[in-house]
Amino acid sequence: MKSIILLLMLLTGSAATHAQVSVITRAAEAYSHFKFRGARLLNVNEAGIEGREENVFIFSKATKGAQPDTMYLQRYSREKSGWTVKADTMLVHAGVIMNWDARKGFFDGDADGSVDAYFIYSLTDADLKQQSVHLLFSKGTAFYTVSAFAADGYSKSRYSKNFDSLPPAVKKKLMEAWERLDKE
Repeated sequence: MKSIILLLMLLTGSAATHAQVSVITRAAEAYSHFKFRGARLLNVNEAGIEGREENVFIFSKATKGAQPDTMYLQRYSREKSGWTVKADTMLVHAGVIMNWDARKGFFDGDADGSVDAYFIYSLTDADLKQQSVHLLFSKGTAFYTVSAFAADGYSKSRYSKNFDSLPPAVKKKLMEAWERLDKE
């Protein structure tokens, strides 16, 4: 019995030493004080590591029907002076950009105390026929992508130029998520 208690204490202690990413969901109205770039708020994800970092990821779009379609992702981080934009990217497409809100992940892949986050989106033509699917990854102040295209049956992955600069543990986690994704 003592060995079981000791084992449980060791496991609990080990788990406590590793930073855990927490994800919080709130109503969109809770983020009305954020100055996001788009005209329409698509979704918001709040993720942080207790005592280390707080982030809010905001997806927004240009006005409905605007061409080309434009979607923004902004990563806000809490600073002493309040929330500041840590990273910001804009996606533009002649068809429609579809945010796959249910396909995302938050982790600390290299145990640096900072949230790593990925999101999935696709590009479609005007008739909503999917042309490509993309993993958009946020780490610190940078964004990285992995993409696959319908034209080649989603058989070949393409990477942003900066993808190779990611730590091996982070790349491994992203590629596991990418390979599990039903891209069609």
